[in-house]
Amino acid sequence: MWGIWFLPALLIFCRQIFAYRRCLKLLRSVSVSAEDTAAAGICRSVALELKIRRRIPVYYCKETFSPMLAGILKPCILLPEIDLMPSELYDIFRHELIHYKRKDILYKWMIQLAVSIHWFNPLVYFMRRECDHACELSCDEKAISGLSAEQRMAYGDTLLFSLKGTNGTAGHAVSMPLCENTHMLKERLEAVMKTRKTTRIQKMASLMITALLTGSLLVLGGFSAGAQETGLKVQKSSEKKDAWLNDSENPESKKWRHSFKVTGFFANKYGIRLAWNNDSSLYQTTRQVTAGDVYTVSFIEEMKQYAEDPEVLEAIRLAILEERKAEENSTNQWVTNFIMTNPVVVGVDGPYRETYDELAVKFYEGNKLDYYSAVLEKASKKTQNTMIDRAYQEKNIPCFSLSDKLLTTEERRQYLKKAYQDDQVPFFSILMDEADGDLLKETGEQAYQDEKISFFSILFSDLPEEDQIKYAYRAYEDGREQVFAIAAKALNSYQCEELAKRAYKEGKKSFLFLIPGADDDL
Repeated sequence: MWGIWFLPALLIFCRQIFAYRRCLKLLRSVSVSAEDTAAAGICRSVALELKIRRRIPVYYCKETFSPMLAGILKPCILLPEIDLMPSELYDIFRHELIHYKRKDILYKWMIQLAVSIHWFNPLVYFMRRECDHACELSCDEKAISGLSAEQRMAYGDTLLFSLKGTNGTAGHAVSMPLCENTHMLKERLEAVMKTRKTTRIQKMASLMITALLTGSLLVLGGFSAGAQETGLKVQKSSEKKDAWLNDSENPESKKWRHSFKVTGFFANKYGIRLAWNNDSSLYQTTRQVTAGDVYTVSFIEEMKQYAEDPEVLEAIRLAILEERKAEENSTNQWVTNFIMTNPVVVGVDGPYRETYDELAVKFYEGNKLDYYSAVLEKASKKTQNTMIDRAYQEKNIPCFSLSDKLLTTEERRQYLKKAYQDDQVPFFSILMDEADGDLLKETGEQAYQDEKISFFSILFSDLPEEDQIKYAYRAYEDGREQVFAIAAKALNSYQCEELAKRAYKEGKKSFLFLIPGADDDL
């Protein structure tokens, strides 16, 4: 009997380890380092906020559709090959680094060990799924703690956007993907929007339940049916009526997930929040609005009273016209991939009587980011400069990223130099997007001389190819391993082979393993 139990348990666990290693090899073979991009700078900034000393490398991987934390001894973050805004990258890295800090991957391996030991018990497979689910909900709760409703909605937008490409590999069972399936997404979105501060009584009750369940595990070797009931009550709601956050029984309604967007506008003295590319048939209240074309505008249950307000309807019409104009004039893939159809009104604020200058201050202090961006564009140049400087001084990264497009070339240059001097990596990465070639070369040389690796890695990919190759050889000659690790990726196969021979002959083993193709471990 002992053998009948032990051999399957051993085979199941060994199979899981083999599959894990094979998955990592697959991911490595299709991954490209992102250490020389703005994403790496944002990741390091978030790590500093969370007091994580270890440097977690970032890779772009075409075989994963959702950002994930992978690896135990050498953890890394894998990003899908899709366009992500700085604010979205911030949310993604915060989520994944919280997983790292709390050692969630180790917990998942412990659960896998329990599943292997109790392979004969069908409840342990349910336990594994529910533990994964609870792990994600708990991580979301930590990531959004202290955030306003607007910021939680922005975090929810990031979860939605993480499902943009769905043809790749979701990741291994003991990786930590940001979002694994649409059913989990629904529950996580509801949890994000409904999260409340946990009271002391709730904490004590949770501890007592945890102690009781742990004791039951030790005695019985498995979860009781009560654990199932407890797990399913966390952050789950069957009362949510609005389709923009819910699954629908209609399969056609699921198509909106891959092009869903929520944006704020300010028009006709009203703040309007529109979500679009959903199915208008899912809503009871709709209106026809003519804004170039005729749009069917839907209203969620809480907003249906505005369907009879002519001033709000005019504000909605102007907001749609504004979005149409942005779509026609933009070359940004983020805009062109999300052409507006079937707008849904999910928020109305106003009417406001203040001037645009006064509203810019009001929305900044109220952390209403979408409205802030909309009114700041219409405010005076003096107010724009004042608010941009305030966002920088107060280290308000989201507000600064929404307003940096209003800077002139010279103003951008000044802020870029200031961010460099102040060691403000997130601001530096935002400003580098529009930097000219001369400024790139000048700042790149300064970062090399000062050995500011984070800054050098952010701007390196935008340097001309000949400059990238020069930096690779220069870093090798100067013995700067960190710079070489970044610059070596610009070398072709012949140059790599040449440098590998030199490194071997000159005894520079540390450089030898930094040359692409020499290191066989992700």
